[in-house]
Amino acid sequence: MSFQDSTLSQTPFRAAVHEAYRQACLAVNPDDPHHLGDDPSETLISYQKKFGKKLGSCPYPVSFAEVMDVARRSQVVYVGDFHPLRTTKDMFLHIVEEGAHPGSRRIVLLEEFLAKFNRYLKAYLSGALDVNGLRSKAWRYDRNGSWGGVLSILDYAKEKEHDTQLYGIDVAKGDDKRIDPLAMRTRGIAEQVEQYFHGGEQIFVLAGELHLAADKLPTRLKRKVESFTTIFQYPDELFWQLLPQGLAYGTEAVLTSTGVYCLNTSKSNPLFRALAYSNAELSRKDLGRHNKRALEVEYNQALLNVLMRALTKNANGLGSIDPAKVPVEDLERLVYGTDDKKTVRAKLEEWIPLG
Repeated sequence: MSFQDSTLSQTPFRAAVHEAYRQACLAVNPDDPHHLGDDPSETLISYQKKFGKKLGSCPYPVSFAEVMDVARRSQVVYVGDFHPLRTTKDMFLHIVEEGAHPGSRRIVLLEEFLAKFNRYLKAYLSGALDVNGLRSKAWRYDRNGSWGGVLSILDYAKEKEHDTQLYGIDVAKGDDKRIDPLAMRTRGIAEQVEQYFHGGEQIFVLAGELHLAADKLPTRLKRKVESFTTIFQYPDELFWQLLPQGLAYGTEAVLTSTGVYCLNTSKSNPLFRALAYSNAELSRKDLGRHNKRALEVEYNQALLNVLMRALTKNANGLGSIDPAKVPVEDLERLVYGTDDKKTVRAKLEEWIPLG
């Protein structure tokens, strides 16, 4: 895990919080930020290492409005997706709405669908195929994607059919569930994207983070693209840079040294990502298990545990706090922000049940 020490000074308490958080992440997902599995290929490992390097460093805080201003001036907007996380799809939709230059026709391209299934997408968008038919025919996803998030994008395109087209661009071998090597898939996805450069349309691409490293999809398409913007949603590698600098909470977005923008999307952090991925894995084996609220409570409990570990001897009585009754926004501020020990303890005491 790319946990980096900050050059800025930290109080012993904040350092203890960050270490407890790091241990909590490792307990759920040992040193595998992109969830490559127990025995990843050398290609995948190389992709992961290069992604971290190409992401850049020295993050500089910017506003969401600034990022959207850059997006509106871009022919292509690449947006990173963490497949199991609904919020990354919701933010993508927000970017499509806010990042479109006025009067433009938009083309939305999704890695979540194989290009060969575009006929089913077309049928759904025209009303010739219902949602159950689309899911059974076109969404045989084996990487734990969020169907609800995907469906919201499809329905948006359906509603905006006068100025928005939507296509799948993945080239994985979905029928036999064997995924082509990542480099081959990136190359195939680039070829799919390339065919939609007609002139005048603004293209929004939602794809997994590893496909969007600076030397991957953007480089392969550079000769055809007049201008582009790459937007990630706080990938793990960047989060570990921001946390000790006090930028992991309360910052709308950052710009890195390589010109990449990263948005601080709700729950887009290593711990929630790991829990969401684990939950999706288990849900595939037990379809009755998936429960969004249970996942949120599990996340709250994990954050409470982080704070109690950091407080050590000052954690008496905090174990009785009900994670289901604590606002997640407050917990995230206590863990990811810069509050001192006294402030954190006082806030936690407010949640201890009376009697």
